[in-house]
Amino acid sequence: MNLTLSAAIWPPTSSLKNGVALGIGDDAAIVRPGAGCDLHISCDMLVCGRHFFADHPPDALAHKIVAVNVSDMAAMGAKPRWMPLTAALPELTKTGWPPFATACLPRRGATASA
Repeated sequence: MNLTLSAAIWPPTSSLKNGVALGIGDDAAIVRPGAGCDLHISCDMLVCGRHFFADHPPDALAHKIVAVNVSDMAAMGAKPRWMPLTAALPELTKTGWPPFATACLPRRGATASA
């Protein structure tokens, strides 16, 4: 998000309250629901025709969406635990959804939780 635009819409960090430790910015917002617990929240949306082409393979597209959001967490020094994913997708066929969904699952020994 354009930082000038976000500053015009949302208040500066110094005036934030109700558990918000750092407002929306370049990488993530930080919500503090309790002492010693900071939640970093980010949800970068990828749009077909702008961030990827409609014929992008579903598994590669899912990997890209996950990577973009995980990189925001890494930039904030946070460890990803949950991840909302958003994308304006082209129509995926019944055969396209399984590779997309599988590619969204955790890798390298991480486990998915229900």
